[in-house]
Amino acid sequence: MNPSASAFVPKWVKTPPVQPRKARFTKAELKAIQAPALQLVAREPRVAVPPFHGVPASLQSYLNLRNYIEYVDIEAATRIVETVSPTLNPIPAPPEKVVFNDPVMDYYCVQCSKGPLPCGPIGEIVRGVRRREQQNSLGAFLFQRGEVVLGQVATLLVFDSKRSSMRMRKLKEQCPQAIKIIKEFLCGEGFHIPPPPVTAHDQWRTLNQMLKFDSIRDSKTIIYTELSKYWKKSHTPFEQFAHFLFYRDDAPAHRSKNMITHAQKPVLVAVLSGDLDAVVMLSELGYFVPPDYYWSFPFFKDALRDARMYNVMRHLCIYYYQKQSERGEAKNFNPISPRSQRPEAAVAAAFKPKTALEALIGAPQK
Repeated sequence: MNPSASAFVPKWVKTPPVQPRKARFTKAELKAIQAPALQLVAREPRVAVPPFHGVPASLQSYLNLRNYIEYVDIEAATRIVETVSPTLNPIPAPPEKVVFNDPVMDYYCVQCSKGPLPCGPIGEIVRGVRRREQQNSLGAFLFQRGEVVLGQVATLLVFDSKRSSMRMRKLKEQCPQAIKIIKEFLCGEGFHIPPPPVTAHDQWRTLNQMLKFDSIRDSKTIIYTELSKYWKKSHTPFEQFAHFLFYRDDAPAHRSKNMITHAQKPVLVAVLSGDLDAVVMLSELGYFVPPDYYWSFPFFKDALRDARMYNVMRHLCIYYYQKQSERGEAKNFNPISPRSQRPEAAVAAAFKPKTALEALIGAPQK
């Protein structure tokens, strides 16, 4: 053995991600920003949050947190703001990376939560993705109705792939009119943008990347998919695309609760990857969009470090979930029910004692 050699680490061991260092400020830096911060708070409007009155608007979000009374001194903050008078001197502008009053950042959007039409910022994002992706034939193929895309891929899988039977191939050669009738039955009448040929492997690889099916296959996110190396080598890019495409209507054969099934994977993986285009295309195809209570899981914040991307993704999911619910398209199996609807949570909430402050306000304890 060589004592000076480095330790052996197998290739399958994943190194933990490097945690970013927390910013530390000196007393001089904190005193330098104290006056501008007080001036910003002094210019804010006052809101009433029972049992408190005249609370600065920037502190309102903290009052929604659990046990906020232990670490937020509302009376002291109100008293300090009342003693500070807003000056006429202009306050230095914040850095360009910080965005204030951005409507996309506010995912508690009334219009998107009611549906089916989006608010202005989300509508601009969806239109931008549609314009950008429809500039090529592959993006235009994916922006058709979900039944059209699935029907055309199913037709290719049955009649043109290498795994199709000889009888199906002979049927296509002898009765081409029958194939036309089948396509009209699956996709509807009229012209539809055709998919690329089965042997165009590069284009199908591009389609897998556009919908983040390669991230599902290779388990690039925290959501793990158990596929062997033999399966990846023995299936062509078209067959891999067809396999993940039919996750949309896939439901477990047995009862599954509190676990992520095939129907939930595509949009969740696209969200965790931070790909807005993939989220919009998958949602337009009719894939399961997670409700807002899914965002209580901590892996969303761990994957989406950028606060703007986190809020945009959550805002987008709220809009598409409500849109699918309004149109009756949300037929996918949802194994994770809200905590408030679980029987054990209802029993626990009924016998959970309330604190003195909650009894005074009248709000149930979360």
